Amino acid sequence: MQCGIETSKYIFMTRVAINERDERNMFPETNWVYNKKDGSISEYEIVKKDFPDSRMTLSSHYVNCSTKPGYGMARYRAYELVEAYQEGKLFGKLKDIAATLEEEDNDVIVVYKFK
Repeated sequence: MQCGIETSKYIFMTRVAINERDERNMFPETNWVYNKKDGSISEYEIVKKDFPDSRMTLSSHYVNCSTKPGYGMARYRAYELVEAYQEGKLFGKLKDIAATLEEEDNDVIVVYKFK
């Protein structure tokens, strides 16, 4: 169990299992949020409005990379953004950036503000 982020109301955690029978998904992850107020635990998924098909989990990797509290970073491969752009799956500033990319370009780092 890995505790990623703790706020005043929640603790976001990731459970990593080992599945030796499936080489393509050998370390499947389950993302949970613990509600400190009522003690409930639920799975969660964060959907980004600029790339709804891409999912993000709250881990220290995303949030601690940033120097500002309340912000995090995500990395996208250029070819993934080009493909998503061609399929009409991007919106906003990320769509504008992807419109200028070629598949062989460098990765794109996006800074997100958590609400």
